[in-house]
Amino acid sequence: MFKKPVQMGEPGDRIAALFTNLDAKEIERGIVCQPGIVSLLENIVIDFKKISYYKGQLKSQNKFHITSGHLTVMGQLKLIIRPKNLQLEINSEGEYLEDYEDFGKLQEKYNLYGVLQLEKPLIASMNSLVIGSKLDTDLEANICRIAFYGNILHSFTGQQIFQQNYLRIFRKKSKNGKVEKVIDNYTLLIKDLFKKETNIANYIGKLIVIKQGNIQGKIESAFGKSGKVKVFVESGTNQDMINSDVVMIYKKYLFHK
Repeated sequence: MFKKPVQMGEPGDRIAALFTNLDAKEIERGIVCQPGIVSLLENIVIDFKKISYYKGQLKSQNKFHITSGHLTVMGQLKLIIRPKNLQLEINSEGEYLEDYEDFGKLQEKYNLYGVLQLEKPLIASMNSLVIGSKLDTDLEANICRIAFYGNILHSFTGQQIFQQNYLRIFRKKSKNGKVEKVIDNYTLLIKDLFKKETNIANYIGKLIVIKQGNIQGKIESAFGKSGKVKVFVESGTNQDMINSDVVMIYKKYLFHK
């Protein structure tokens, strides 16, 4: 078949190459490319698209068989969303999504991405197609095993995900407390929002909402060592606020302390 010597090959050509001192038993499949085209990718971010015929669970923390090119490895999925008007960069914030089912009511305003933490590196290039499957599903079940697909947008090492300037995945959390006292015309004393061992310094400047009247305030400082805090209310305080419920909504990052 391959009897004509050639000096070069182009995409789409079928050629044979002879490598000396190479044990063919050590190679199952391989890629021939220019240096730097492909890399060993430990973790990847893809633009996430669900296969409509897949009826299994599609949740963050689930493990799937991840295929790109000739390789298939195991990987853990984390779903994240980001507003459509904001491009996803490697130093961007992405909000954690627990279940794909929750994306239905969000898809008009948000794009969906998948973060895949791989158990073994993939050999692939940026923008390569990635397929996520449940290949351990019973073959006799007669159900779709391919769950999702997408193209590789970013990659990062296992250590980079813990760095503050890399992809920051957060969950929205809330803490609840009560107004204990009106200190002055612009300051409230809030109790039950934090435990006494909490480092209040981490929350200085965070917004809280007084549910009665939906009034915003800002945490100003700790009050003693009991977990109570002073809150500045720009619009002013009044005695009717005493015993009102307050809530603080904040971001908790998955990998960063």
